[in-house]
Amino acid sequence: MATGLVMGTGAFTVLPDAEALAQAAAQWLTERVLERPDGAVAVALSGGSTPRQLYERLAASPFRDRFPWARVHWFWGDERFVPPDDPRSNQRMARAAMLSRVPVPDANIHPIPTVGIDPREAARAYQRDLMAFYGAARLDPARPLFDVTLLGLGSDGHTASLFPGTPALDERDDWAAAVLGVQPEARITLTFPALESSRHVAVLVTGEDKSAILARVRRGDTALPAARLRPAGTLTVFADAAAAVAPVHAKRRAARAAVEMVEDGMVLGLGSGSTAELALEALAERIARGLRVQGIPTSERTAAQARRLGIPLTDFAAQTRIDLTIDGADEVERGTLTLIKGHGGALLREKIVASASRRLVVIVDEGKMVERLGRRTALPVEIVPFGAEATMQRLQDAGANPVLRLAGGAPFVSDGGHHIVDCGVGEIRDPAALHARLRAIVGVVETGLFIGLASSVVVGTASGVEVIPQNK
Repeated sequence: MATGLVMGTGAFTVLPDAEALAQAAAQWLTERVLERPDGAVAVALSGGSTPRQLYERLAASPFRDRFPWARVHWFWGDERFVPPDDPRSNQRMARAAMLSRVPVPDANIHPIPTVGIDPREAARAYQRDLMAFYGAARLDPARPLFDVTLLGLGSDGHTASLFPGTPALDERDDWAAAVLGVQPEARITLTFPALESSRHVAVLVTGEDKSAILARVRRGDTALPAARLRPAGTLTVFADAAAAVAPVHAKRRAARAAVEMVEDGMVLGLGSGSTAELALEALAERIARGLRVQGIPTSERTAAQARRLGIPLTDFAAQTRIDLTIDGADEVERGTLTLIKGHGGALLREKIVASASRRLVVIVDEGKMVERLGRRTALPVEIVPFGAEATMQRLQDAGANPVLRLAGGAPFVSDGGHHIVDCGVGEIRDPAALHARLRAIVGVVETGLFIGLASSVVVGTASGVEVIPQNK
């Protein structure tokens, strides 16, 4: 069933910043390509500064070594009608950031022609190229043109070069169109039929200047081209925190509702991550009004924020049991309330605190609720640095597809002194069995699967909160 960029449809993933977004998108793209173990794979690229960071990640280890470059074909969703060596060229950017740095056969690169041809003929020529690759002149909904399509979001709501009010928006027959008179240079863009003919679509959005338009698109404002996108397959939006103002409001509602569960004299587990930080702010407000509590933080970052906010801290030497822990999650499975956690890098301490708690209340926005874990989020696994290469090989042998998490070009180091690998395990049908299989590997410290630990989940929505209890 087709899904669009409307609130409640598709997957919405918020990352702290553009660097984290590029890392997550590189992991996602690699996993989607590896889902097709044989034959040619087609990817449609986007231009812009946000995709550039993604491309640079793909061209560097560890993604460079995992990616099946020889059988992936690269297309473009749109192009400025400028020579290929022009600094404004999307083709030039992709080649410089990625394609020139990896072993891609020349025959696998399919740029939009922009030299010795007029824009309308360029669109027709690119359509012929697409049809030749596809092997048919009509798109079959059961056989998408692309395996993955990458898109951005303009400040006016455009995606690819489908701008508001242009004839290309209503094109349902041609696969490519020339867009004239909107920008200083002509554009060639794929039309909705071609963009939507994709197994997976990812929209990358960064920056505070995109927050208002992203909120309008997610509400389904069809005056904006991006809101009209209805891919045949899955849709994932990757947004950085600056662009995701609306989800932050939903998270704040959830955080405040959870903090209202705190009672005087409690020992609290203080979670980590962007949503948990909002809970700390709400907790500090209640403390300022006279609430007496002590907190055990799950990370050094949380401890530092708690001290700044005046939240009294304790530790396990003084308190071996915790009354209530409030923490976030990367994914929550409906029905079981099994969690994936660890994308913030504190999964081991978070699990220690959760396991010592009488109650664990998880706070999320509605985009984190899923029917099945692992479909769109990698599973973090914490490993010992010594022998990390051997541990990763055993994880690979177990089908976990591990990617070492980096920070500033070096391996990420958790507060416990460990490394974290993000495992592309795909859909997790039996979380307990997967957890046991991975934990049995020597060198694995802990997995990001939290099974049977959540007492309830508080979901922030556009209009309020929903509290989902654990079914015992």
